[in-house]
Amino acid sequence: MKKWQEIEKSRKKGKCYKCGVETCRKSVISCKPCSKIGIKNPQWKGDDVGYEALHEYIKFRFPKPDHCEFCFKVNKNLDLANISQKYNRDLSDWEWLCRSCHMKKDGRIRNITGGKPRPKPTDEERL
Repeated sequence: MKKWQEIEKSRKKGKCYKCGVETCRKSVISCKPCSKIGIKNPQWKGDDVGYEALHEYIKFRFPKPDHCEFCFKVNKNLDLANISQKYNRDLSDWEWLCRSCHMKKDGRIRNITGGKPRPKPTDEERL
């Protein structure tokens, strides 16, 4: 029997084709210990991963709260912010912030305003 036929036969039985353990669904080909997830994957890069992939990794493992972790305002639009600016896989080095707090902590507000506080608009400018 060819390999793909063996895989299809075990899938129909709801078993892993590598070790024979029953899987939770018939659509699953292999059980979790046999699949190449995380470090077992030959494409695993550790902390040398790119910016987007690292954010996806953290988002999957670090649940999003309903409020900013800095100002505690309830907000559904939160950014995933790195605390140390080292960008590694340590979950304790990440926090969920509202956009305003994220920009303040990163120093981007100072870059936009040139280090000066924004002047308050006059009554004439508001109209």
